[in-house]
Amino acid sequence: MQHPQKAFATAALALVFAACSPAVVSEPATANEAHGAVDGAGVVPDATSGTYRLERTHASLTWKVMHRGLAKYTARFIDFDATLQFDANDPQKSTLEVSVDPTSVRTHYPTGKDYKFAKDEDFDAAIAGKDWLNAPGFSEITFVATGIERDGDNAGHVTGDLTFLGVTKPVTLDVVLNGAKSNPDKNTGALGFSATTSFNRSEFGLTRYIPVIGDEIEIDLEVEFYLDNES
Repeated sequence: MQHPQKAFATAALALVFAACSPAVVSEPATANEAHGAVDGAGVVPDATSGTYRLERTHASLTWKVMHRGLAKYTARFIDFDATLQFDANDPQKSTLEVSVDPTSVRTHYPTGKDYKFAKDEDFDAAIAGKDWLNAPGFSEITFVATGIERDGDNAGHVTGDLTFLGVTKPVTLDVVLNGAKSNPDKNTGALGFSATTSFNRSEFGLTRYIPVIGDEIEIDLEVEFYLDNES
């Protein structure tokens, strides 16, 4: 009845000022407590260059799809990861790679006898199954950033290759850098991003129940990255 997608993060998570060429990380710039902003020269003055890991306890990857033209059905992936090689002096030299486990889809769809519209089945497993995300055939959804376009001090458009169901297509995310600061709890640099995108699932070969279930998939990403002090 409902339907899935890829993030990505899609993303997913593709949220950083990332670009196509491999990053050459310069000497770290000192991070401070102020929110980061990209200055006119492209530098992120409050960020630290280096390898950043996704802070998974403060990361969210959700997707939406229109159901019967009535409302957007919303679900999420709970198991995804990302690595960011960030260049604070020239963000366009940064790189980003994201991977999503399609078996980690969570719909919160009610099941059991107490819900008269539900079947006695694991709906999350059905969405992860061969008719939708096909996790048995494709165990990973990936996103690799390939380019960036600045749009103001703290915003931009990140383009990357999304691979889903064995098909790779370009996807562009609208990204906002929410903050660049040091994290006193972890004694390391931190970056925070929000990102959104949309694409048609049919382009990846997922046409089941269109148009009853919409073709367009909307992705929302909220992520925090922490500098890997051991890298």
